[in-house]
Amino acid sequence: MIFQKPSTRTRVSSRSGSNQLGGTGLYLSAGDLQLGRGETIKDTAVVLSRYLDAIMIRTFARRTSMSSRLMRRIPVITG
Repeated sequence: MIFQKPSTRTRVSSRSGSNQLGGTGLYLSAGDLQLGRGETIKDTAVVLSRYLDAIMIRTFARRTSMSSRLMRRIPVITG
């Protein structure tokens, strides 16, 4: 779960849903990522898609998450 924009309900429901399906939700806030240091959301998504089965992203701009959707081979859920 990538959160540029914090949300208690989205975080809790995403993590609970992941657990109920037998997965483990990994929470990454904007401070956990290198986005503020010049790495793009697209680059981050490409790298993370190599390690994860799905990405849930909550961002300020829907266009950001939709454009990053084209960069991976795993499901992306816009939170």
